[in-house]
Amino acid sequence: MARDFRLSIRALRFYEDRGLLRLRRESTNRRYDARDRLHLKMILKGKQLGFTLSEIRDILACRGDDSGKTELEMGLLPEQISAQISYLERQRSQIDAAINILREAHRRLPESPRQGAGLCERSGH
Repeated sequence: MARDFRLSIRALRFYEDRGLLRLRRESTNRRYDARDRLHLKMILKGKQLGFTLSEIRDILACRGDDSGKTELEMGLLPEQISAQISYLERQRSQIDAAINILREAHRRLPESPRQGAGLCERSGH
């Protein structure tokens, strides 16, 4: 399953440890069923949409075992969607402001071959 979703084994174990995926063993092999595959798809989609793992766990729990729902959005309440949109818009605004500050700082820098060395010298790298 790690290969199918282009994840590390460590990432799969992390989701198992957090109770987001059910671990079933057959001898020394780990087994995942269709529910686990769907949950992993929803976990990755939730992360892409900016939800925390706790929020994703709640979404999965509210969803139950309704196999008719195939997308993360189907498990979300309208107020969850609105709240996440607001959160991401605030985040985008903060990121845009940071980018503008850095672009302005970069624009004011004199042309110099040591232009990128400042951060490394300060951090000790």
